[in-house]
Amino acid sequence: MLSDHAPWNRKLAVDATTHTAGKDFHLHILTRIDMFAFQSIRTCRVSALWFLVLEALICWSLSFGVQAQDAKFFKIERIYLKQAFVEQPRSPYVFLETELPDVNIMIDTSTQDIGKDLIEVSVLAKISVINAKGVVFTLSATQAGVFEIKGLSPAEMEIQKKVTLPQLLYPYLRANVTDLVMKASFPPVILAEIDFRQLKRPKEDARK
Repeated sequence: MLSDHAPWNRKLAVDATTHTAGKDFHLHILTRIDMFAFQSIRTCRVSALWFLVLEALICWSLSFGVQAQDAKFFKIERIYLKQAFVEQPRSPYVFLETELPDVNIMIDTSTQDIGKDLIEVSVLAKISVINAKGVVFTLSATQAGVFEIKGLSPAEMEIQKKVTLPQLLYPYLRANVTDLVMKASFPPVILAEIDFRQLKRPKEDARK
């Protein structure tokens, strides 16, 4: 009997440490209960009923410790190319032109709540390339992601929506834009790196 219970007690002690996540009060109680249960079984001073009561108390304390935490949770549900198109209204004649064009690029972000603790974040790129004779091509692409986020304050959630998650999506958008331009048979357009903290500040200043 002793050898059967010893591994169980060692595992329970590990679980208590993991689930309480720094809750010293619960960890202290659980450790004392666990040690007492082990010693009681070892010396046969406790009945089977009392042992079941101890086991229930330990499980209740573990669940209470988990519920007491302000757990922060983040999960990437999906990352995807939401929309993309390239329009070249003067093809194929545009490929015969040699004038250097002007390239205009606009980047924007948007978010929407789509369910309990679920948000969609999108990063949009619009590119227009124009030379002396007119439009060479226009491109629009939106990279999006669905994320599950829990336990954040409103201020922390705002940073996730406006900075952290757009920054995560942007490399995917850059790669897709370059790929689309090359598939349209034009020299690649490589979007510059962006610090979305800087992109967020002008919008904040405009609200003030």
